[in-house]
Amino acid sequence: MRALADFIESSRAKILTAYERELQAMDSPISHDPDSRRQATARADQTVTDLVASLRGGKIDLDQHHRLLSWDHGTAQAAGGIHVSQSLRAAVALFEVTLSFTAEHLAQTESAGLLEFVSLVLNESINERIREVAVAHNSFLLNKIDAAHEEERRRIARELHDRISPGVVAAQRQLELYLESLPDPGDDSARIESAQEAIRETIDELRTTTSDLRYKEPLKGLENALHVFLEAVGHPTLHPRLGVHGDEAWVPPAVREESFLIIREAVRNSLSHGRPSMILVRVDIAPYELRASVEDDGIGFNLEDIDATAGLASMRERTALLGGTLSMSTQPGHGVQVELSVPLPGRRDETDQTTMSTS
Repeated sequence: MRALADFIESSRAKILTAYERELQAMDSPISHDPDSRRQATARADQTVTDLVASLRGGKIDLDQHHRLLSWDHGTAQAAGGIHVSQSLRAAVALFEVTLSFTAEHLAQTESAGLLEFVSLVLNESINERIREVAVAHNSFLLNKIDAAHEEERRRIARELHDRISPGVVAAQRQLELYLESLPDPGDDSARIESAQEAIRETIDELRTTTSDLRYKEPLKGLENALHVFLEAVGHPTLHPRLGVHGDEAWVPPAVREESFLIIREAVRNSLSHGRPSMILVRVDIAPYELRASVEDDGIGFNLEDIDATAGLASMRERTALLGGTLSMSTQPGHGVQVELSVPLPGRRDETDQTTMSTS
């Protein structure tokens, strides 16, 4: 394996060049944009590094730190209008190019048995990068939807304030003047005052509605709370990353509070037991579901020892109260990933049953 690792390392530049040529031959939008092309080549270079490290170590060995870079690349591609399917096509091209170089070399050395191992490493490495790119792409779109909703709310508030409110206020004033002008309003007085009261209530409702439409979640929301917490627990050797995407207005306050406590406990567990150098916290909010994940690159542990993990019981209990699901995946030396899914009140397939899984 070491001989093949040395060959791949010495062929790194050739592999990357062949990969770039393949992107151009495919007429991929990624090859048209200089930044996207550089990003794709950087991810390809990471995959080559994973392959070399795995061959030298005799087992699949992926550099988890570079996954953050894939996340940034996914956001950049989404901002540039490059669909995530193009990243998938590019991934297939990288797999084929790298495997072709490897197969040609192994055919000459009569070590074709290594080809299966190389395929497994490439598959794992490329899937890791593409997963982060795809999630970042979807998160970017959620942010765009959130921004569009906010702008539409502001537009409606302006229309109500500028077009409807003046007419209602004018109608109220006309009734006041009419009532004052009557020498003896008699029975009409009660009816006019009733109409005035109805208009005053309408004005109050309009003011409340326009205020609510303009309302923007203050910096007391989930994103701010997580940001403050991560800053408080950070230190020079720890690199926490946070991404909250979607409209927090879709999340009831109680759900937001409980979700924060679950996520916070997951981060605390990572810091207490995993000795990580990187923690990635991501929250995606859609109208019918909140999904969150906490992932670290720490030492991990055996799932059989999961009951010894402090705070896990409270995380399970809080998740059950929310009617959500909580899952955990880990193994020694490969960090921990906690996934939380919580249905929101508008969810179409809402059910009274609570599902909990730990895998």
